[in-house]
Amino acid sequence: MNELERILKDSLVGLERELFSKLMVQGQILDEHQRKMTAQDQELKKLKEQIFQLQQEQQEGEKYWKDLSNVSKNLEPLLLRLNTWLNNQNRG
Repeated sequence: MNELERILKDSLVGLERELFSKLMVQGQILDEHQRKMTAQDQELKKLKEQIFQLQQEQQEGEKYWKDLSNVSKNLEPLLLRLNTWLNNQNRG
């Protein structure tokens, strides 16, 4: 092997090492991004579950208030009649 071949070989080996090193760093960066994305995916799933739970609670609350409103509407005429009756009792 002559001097030129040796210089070229050494340059290629150096470039190969540099590329390998850069690939290793890029692999580590990709691994870290993957871990972050997995953590974010898990957090997103938790948030979706919480949203679903809140929607369920909201629907239950709406039903509760609707039922309460119906009870109030049904009691109103009875309370008016009771009030009238009590007023008549106090006068009589």
